[in-house]
Amino acid sequence: MSRIEIRHSVNEDVNFIHIINVLVSYKVMSLEEASCLYRKFKLAEDVVFDIQDETTAKVKDALDSLNCKYE
Repeated sequence: MSRIEIRHSVNEDVNFIHIINVLVSYKVMSLEEASCLYRKFKLAEDVVFDIQDETTAKVKDALDSLNCKYE
C-alpha cells in the first residue's frame, strides 16, 4: 500500500474536484470519503490517503496530468 500526501500550500491552484474524480473512478475511496478530503483541502489543510499498490501508478499518472504535486 502506498501513501499519498497532497499539500495545500503547493496545490492551491489545482482544481481538487478533478482529484476527487480520479480517486473515486479508480476506486481508491468512496465519494463520501473523497468529499471529506475535499472539505479538508478547502480549509487549507493537507490531505493524506492510502492507495492499493496495483492502482498506485495509474493514480500518480492522473495526479501528474492534473499538475498536482504530491509526496
